[in-house]
Amino acid sequence: MQTKPQAHTARHRDLNYETTRWQSILHHRRATAGGALTSAIDGLAGAVVERVSERSPDLAGVDRDDVRTVARDVTSDLSREVFARVYDDPERIEEPDLDGTTRWTRPAHDVLGELPEFETLNRSVSGDPDLSALAAADLLSALVDKADDLFGEADEAQDAGAPERTPSEEREREQRRAAVRGAVRAACRAAVESADEVRSALSGLAPGLERAPAANSQESTVRMDLIERVRSDARLRDVLQRAGRIRRIRDRRARVRQEDAREEVVDVERGGDLARALPSELARFAHPVLRKVALRNLLERQMVQYRLDGTEPVGRGPVVLLLDESYSMDGDAHVWARAVGVATLNVARAQRRACTVVGFNGGVTAVHHVDAAGRCQRVSGGATHTDSGPAASFEAVVLDVATRVPSGGTSFDAPLTLALDLGAGRSVVDPRADLLFVTDGQASVGAGTLERIRAARAGGLRVFGMTVNGGSVSSAVRDVCDEVVDIDQEQDAGAAIGQRLVAGGGR
Repeated sequence: MQTKPQAHTARHRDLNYETTRWQSILHHRRATAGGALTSAIDGLAGAVVERVSERSPDLAGVDRDDVRTVARDVTSDLSREVFARVYDDPERIEEPDLDGTTRWTRPAHDVLGELPEFETLNRSVSGDPDLSALAAADLLSALVDKADDLFGEADEAQDAGAPERTPSEEREREQRRAAVRGAVRAACRAAVESADEVRSALSGLAPGLERAPAANSQESTVRMDLIERVRSDARLRDVLQRAGRIRRIRDRRARVRQEDAREEVVDVERGGDLARALPSELARFAHPVLRKVALRNLLERQMVQYRLDGTEPVGRGPVVLLLDESYSMDGDAHVWARAVGVATLNVARAQRRACTVVGFNGGVTAVHHVDAAGRCQRVSGGATHTDSGPAASFEAVVLDVATRVPSGGTSFDAPLTLALDLGAGRSVVDPRADLLFVTDGQASVGAGTLERIRAARAGGLRVFGMTVNGGSVSSAVRDVCDEVVDIDQEQDAGAAIGQRLVAGGGR
C-alpha cells in the first residue's frame, strides 16, 4: 500500500521564501483561528486537489483524504509565505526545491512580485499581523479560480525542452497570465481599501486600536477577531466610522490630550514597550550574548523604559446617555444614535468619567455602565451583575452598544426614571452629571417624570437633546432638555455632537 511521502507532512516547509520562526508563529495563530485565513487556505486547497492528483505520479495510489492533506499542507505553506511577504520582507530562495505538488506556488509568487498594487498593499499593512493575515486571505481567495492557470504556468516552466510555442499557444499563455494578474491585482486593491476602512472603524471603536499591536502582543488573535467582525458588517463599520469622526472633532475642540498620546518624560520604569526603551536597553540587542537578556526582559515586561505623562482633566461628573431604540429610529437615525453612543463611551473614558448607556423603546432594553476606572458592568431585569470574561472588556461593551437593533414603541418615562434612580447599581445623578438624550422625539413624557427632571436640573443636572428626523420640534423633548439640536440636520453633525460633549463636565 502506498503512503503519502514524508516530505508532504513536514510542517513549515519553506517553498519559495525563507520565513522566520516569528513569522511562522504569527501566521500559525491566525491560520488556525477559524477565520478568513483558515477559510481561504481550505478553499484554495480544495481547488488544488484535482491538479495535484493529476500531476503527481508519486500520489497515484494514495487515498483521496491524504491527497487533500497534501494540498492543504502546500497551500498553508504558500499562505505563510504570502503572509510573510505582506507583513515583512523575507528572503527569496533563488533555487527552490519544488516538486509536482509545490511547483505551482512559484508562478503565484512571481505574479505578486511584478504588481505595483502588491507593493502598495505591503506598505499599507506591513508590521500589522492581523491586517496582513486578512490581506493574505484575500490574495489566496483570488487564486482559487486560477489554479488551472498556475499549474499550467508551472508545467511550461518545467518543460524546458518543449518545442517552440505556436502564436496561438503564446496568446493562450499570455491570456492565462493576464487572468492571474487581474485577479491578484483586484484582490490587492480590495485589501488596501478594506484595511483603510477597518482602521477608520477601529479608531471609532477604541482610540489606538487601529495601530499595529506591540511586538510582544502580536501573537494574540483577539484584535483580528474584532477586525473580521468589522469587515463583515457594513452597518457596524458605518457606526464606528461616524463615532471616530465625532470623537476626533470633539478632541480638537476640547484640546484634550489622549491618554495614549503622552509625550512628557517624567521618570523611568520597567515594562515591555520597545518604543520607550532606554538606549542602554536597545544596545543589548546588538550584543550576541546580552541579546537573550534583552529579549527575556522584553517578554517579561522587565525592560527599563521611559515613563511618559501628559495633562488631562480629571474629576468630571458622570455621563448618562439615553439611546432611543424604537422602531421609528430605523435607518440612518439609528446609525447616528449608535455612533453617538460609541463616541460618548470613548470620550468619557478619555476624561476618566463614569458613563452609563441606557437603551430604550417602550421600556428599558439594555444598560451598560463603565466606571471612571474603566470597569464594565451590565444591568438586566433591575439586578446588576459584573461580567468577568471577554464580554466585560471595554471593546465588547462598545460593540454591544453599536450593534443593537431598533424595535418596539417609545416611552420616555422608563429610561428617564432609571437615569434618575439607578445606573448599574448606583446613583448616577450628582451636581456634575450630564444627561444626553438621543431620540426622534416620537413619544410623550409624564408629569411626574418632568417634575423629577426639573428638581434634578435645579441641583445642577444638564440634559442635552440630540435629535434625529426633526425631533427637536417635539414638545416632550423640549420639556425634558436644556438644549436641543437635530444632529442629522446640521451642516456638520459631527461638530454639533462634539460641541455637546465638550460642554459637559468639569463644572
